[in-house]
Amino acid sequence: MKKKSILIVFFAVTIIAIVLVFKYLYSEEYNIEYSNSSMEKFLTKNIERKSIEYIQLKELKKTNTVLFQFKYTDGHLGYAHFEKGINKKVKFISSNSVPEITYQEFETNNGLYGVILGKNDNLKISRIEAELSSENMYSFTVDVSGSDYFIEYNKLPEGISNTYLGQLILFDSNKNIIDD
Repeated sequence: MKKKSILIVFFAVTIIAIVLVFKYLYSEEYNIEYSNSSMEKFLTKNIERKSIEYIQLKELKKTNTVLFQFKYTDGHLGYAHFEKGINKKVKFISSNSVPEITYQEFETNNGLYGVILGKNDNLKISRIEAELSSENMYSFTVDVSGSDYFIEYNKLPEGISNTYLGQLILFDSNKNIIDD
């Protein structure tokens, strides 16, 4: 009976120790508050090392991926990729300066997503079609009408791999292609 009690205590202490170590390591990794100001402060201090202006935050639905769009003081656009943890905090993954309109792919905990992000000068653009080349051709369209800045996305079908952007086609509200 005594051996059984000692064994139970040993397993309980071991389980508690494992949980505490996991919690400590996890909270060290996912340590940025999930808020515009905390993420902007982190980027300015640790990554960009210059002033940036927050534009918007977009969480890809049904994933742990969070995108933070910003602009530099010179007007150029950028975005940062964060991952949301179970502790409701985020960890930094990457940051990039991007052209006015760009296409990026993100591998998430729920598959591959195609993301179109950028700036809609004078609200000329109504929608954007992304044509992707891979073993199978695939395209999707996003609505950006009424948005000065946008982060729009589409979950790519399973089985799509080795994709690269064939082209982005911009349309105005009359469904005409915008050439510039």
